[in-house]
Amino acid sequence: MAKEKEVKTNAMRMLDKLKLPYKVHLYECDEFIDGVHIAELLGESCDSCFKTLVTANSEDTGSVENGGLYENIRITDNYVSEFLDWSFADGRKAGDSGIIETTYGYHIMYFVSDNTDDLDWKNTIRTDMGKAAFDEYNENLLADDGSYKVVENETWTSYVSKDFCKKFKKNLAYSSASKK
Repeated sequence: MAKEKEVKTNAMRMLDKLKLPYKVHLYECDEFIDGVHIAELLGESCDSCFKTLVTANSEDTGSVENGGLYENIRITDNYVSEFLDWSFADGRKAGDSGIIETTYGYHIMYFVSDNTDDLDWKNTIRTDMGKAAFDEYNENLLADDGSYKVVENETWTSYVSKDFCKKFKKNLAYSSASKK
């Protein structure tokens, strides 16, 4: 009895080559459909599918342990421009995917979510704490009558006095020597 030949996709061949286990899901498709839509169609998490592939195949040592996830990225961060351009493109939304090429090679991108809400509250706290610290500092500088407090620092006073006396003696010696 002849064994029926299994039809394999390119993706299946790649997974076989890398010796990665996978489960075959059959679905109807009239036109091209990307991986994100297939995961949704099958009720699978796009994030977990992406993490599985990254963990098994990525050469990016900076993100492989996180399943390829980069978090709290700011436009001012030190990433290659192609990475930042894609990440901060107008209209970027959760679930967007793409492939970009950088000087480090090709990157499969999957946008999980923006972090504007997260950064907004952190920036608000940072601003409020900075303002409170500055106000406290200013209050400690002013006396009750609004003038600036003069606080003697013995170490600093001693240093300035010694330095002044040293320079004064030196100038006095030069002055005395020039009169002779």
